[in-house]
Amino acid sequence: MPNGGGLLGDPSSTESAIVVPYPQRDSLYYLFTVDNEGQEDGLCYSIINMNLEGGLGNITDDKNIPLETPVSEKVTAIRHQNKEDIWLITHGWETDSFFVYSITETGLNTEPLIFEVGYPHEDIGLIGNNAVGYMRVAPNGEKIALVLQVDKLIEIYDFDNSTGEVSNPISIPDTAGGCYGVEFSPDASKLYITSLYHLYQIDLLAGTPEEIIDSYTLIGSSDVPIYFGALQLATDGKIYMCHKFSEYLGVINNPTELGTDCNFDLYGQYLGGRTSQMGLPNFIQTYFLPPDFTYIDYCYKDSTIFIIEDITNIDSVLWNFGDPSSNLENTSELFSPKHLFTQVGDFQVILTIYRGGVAYLKELIIKINPLPEIDLGQDTIICINDTILLDAYTENVNYLWNDFSTDSVLNIYNTETYWVQLSDIYTNCKNSDTINLIVSSPPDFSLGNDTSFCLNDSIILSLSYPNSSFLWSDFSTDTSIVIYNIGTYWLEITDSITCVNSDTIVINNYDLPIVNLGNDTIICPNTIINLSINRVGEYFWNNGTTNEILTVDTSGTYYLFFADTLGCKNNDTINISQKYFLEFSLINDTIICEDENIILSSGLQNVDFLWQDDSQDNTLTVYEAGEYWLKATNICGSLTDTVIINYKYCGEIYIPNIITPNNDNINDYFKIKGIEEAEWELEIINRWGQTIYKTDDYLNNWKAEKQPDGVYFYILQKRDYNQKFTGFVHVYH
Repeated sequence: MPNGGGLLGDPSSTESAIVVPYPQRDSLYYLFTVDNEGQEDGLCYSIINMNLEGGLGNITDDKNIPLETPVSEKVTAIRHQNKEDIWLITHGWETDSFFVYSITETGLNTEPLIFEVGYPHEDIGLIGNNAVGYMRVAPNGEKIALVLQVDKLIEIYDFDNSTGEVSNPISIPDTAGGCYGVEFSPDASKLYITSLYHLYQIDLLAGTPEEIIDSYTLIGSSDVPIYFGALQLATDGKIYMCHKFSEYLGVINNPTELGTDCNFDLYGQYLGGRTSQMGLPNFIQTYFLPPDFTYIDYCYKDSTIFIIEDITNIDSVLWNFGDPSSNLENTSELFSPKHLFTQVGDFQVILTIYRGGVAYLKELIIKINPLPEIDLGQDTIICINDTILLDAYTENVNYLWNDFSTDSVLNIYNTETYWVQLSDIYTNCKNSDTINLIVSSPPDFSLGNDTSFCLNDSIILSLSYPNSSFLWSDFSTDTSIVIYNIGTYWLEITDSITCVNSDTIVINNYDLPIVNLGNDTIICPNTIINLSINRVGEYFWNNGTTNEILTVDTSGTYYLFFADTLGCKNNDTINISQKYFLEFSLINDTIICEDENIILSSGLQNVDFLWQDDSQDNTLTVYEAGEYWLKATNICGSLTDTVIINYKYCGEIYIPNIITPNNDNINDYFKIKGIEEAEWELEIINRWGQTIYKTDDYLNNWKAEKQPDGVYFYILQKRDYNQKFTGFVHVYH
């Protein structure tokens, strides 16, 4: 480049220069330079325009513009998390400050973010200069590592790729005492350091800071004292190492593996007779991050398109979509494949990238979203002047109908094809449905004019309409109905394409003639009754006569059929019952046993009863002695009968053993049950053997008058001496 001479920086500076693209400008680049050992030129920048010099490029007038001085011999860069902007990182001299510059589409922000953290970079005097040694950012932008050669320290920091913040330092002693180069593995899980003629590995996934420090492990060295210099990750996923004055570069073939499994080869890359020094070119570390991929179309039933963000230097790829139900379609070797996922849900998509014989894996969980649910139903037919409401409502969607309306419902009434598209407001997944509407004319028919018929008669309504269904007002579905009652009747006819029409007819009655033979009645013997309704018309009695009057003198059922002058017919029935003069007799006067009852009855039916206790049942149950009567009454008169009922003791003879003749009417007498109807002799003897009472016909009337309290002996016997009882009775006044 004609203007490329006189650039600052220094051949002795560890990281003398780095080129960074100007975001969103294809032809512009920033060239940053760093002076050696904290000298006065510090950090400067120049701008390269590749459109100059006929496309060969040249340095613009923006050349060797100072940014910060003095600085350490360390400068590196990484893409911003937004994948557009760039962070440029350097470290101050004689200070603990990191300077972090942002480079955006508007250019370089010359006011850096400053973070005072970690060990200061300073001159140790005769011992040496801590400016020497590399600084690197991990390809994923999450860590920064650097070395302080004289202080024999390796430092690891957290880096926030969205804010530029540097924080949380971890310091690891360099046991060899000559640390220089530093580099991360492609997946940022391992850190490699050169020190004199040794190569070390640190496991950044070891755990706590202490465990990370303890993972500091020697993985390679030289048999001869040659200095190991810079380490640089390459696009093939390997890390290359220069050793001073050698025709070879060392190669870490598998830098993501732990310990010696990383497969370090001191003479892995021949330089074709040329020799290396201590340094290797400086790059934006994002270049060495395994290519990422994105995808578009993440809705069910849509093919999802996968795009690798950068396919530079990629030899081949293998996709696994995590969708085994898709069988052979679950994998692809295309750089930008399409895949139709078999269901909704989360899928683990794995992209394997092969570059320079090294496989890189990139995994991403993608979500295939369901389509909005929509079902407008089957194609349908409506009749003229009818409408139908299409309801597509579901939650969290936008609507677009074929008429460009955006409500969830649409009223339709014309012969047309209607469709609606639903779009999920969160995922933008779309679904649609279509329905065809046909408008048809209804059936044309009439039930005729309103009409009348005689009460209790009937009329038939009948129609014929092929290939149609009928629904009458009584919910019958025949083509005709028989009508017996007045009222309003309707018929709906639905044709073969579901169109409906209806008609209504009012049915009235001619009043029926009043035929009333009167209430059922009763006549007594030798009585007659004349039956008639006194109307003009035709008569027909059940005995076959057609006279206007029917004379009746016997019991029976009589009915009349009558037709008036309009031909309306009616009838009535009367029952004539013939009563009789009453005859009945209750039982003869009688005596029954105590604790028994007797039922009195006249044996009559259909008469009114009145007993002496005002009861009106046809029977009376008697429980005690007395006079009982019944009066029976019918239309032809009344009749009364009387009976006297008495009670007697019907059990075995019972003789009490104590009496209390104190005139309280309770147990005053020596009453013996069972002797009321026979002649019994009784003799009472006191304790001195004297007979104080004796009778030939004892009537249960001895009450020990004028006798003192005490025990008395009795002799009870029938007069014919067939039965005899003796015993004692106690007397207490």
